[in-house]
Amino acid sequence: MTTGLELRDVEKREGLTPSEFFTSYAKIEKPVVLKDFSKDWKAREKWTPEYFIEKYGDNDVQVYNGNFSKPGASYMSKAKMMKFSDYLNSLLYT
Repeated sequence: MTTGLELRDVEKREGLTPSEFFTSYAKIEKPVVLKDFSKDWKAREKWTPEYFIEKYGDNDVQVYNGNFSKPGASYMSKAKMMKFSDYLNSLLYT
């Protein structure tokens, strides 16, 4: 069975000028991965896991388990609530 979809690799580019991006990608609705888009953003250095733990670690967040992707009665129901710091630590150190 065929789906009729044609899968293609997406180009990865660096150093595109705004006019190159518009002409070669945006105007013709062609996807592209901009590898250096955020290279000058201060957030790349500032937004570490430690920063988020210090700033927002006491916030409660909803955590979902693998059932999140399964349709049915449990779809979109949270598995539990936990502190954001506990969540980040579970990702980093488990």
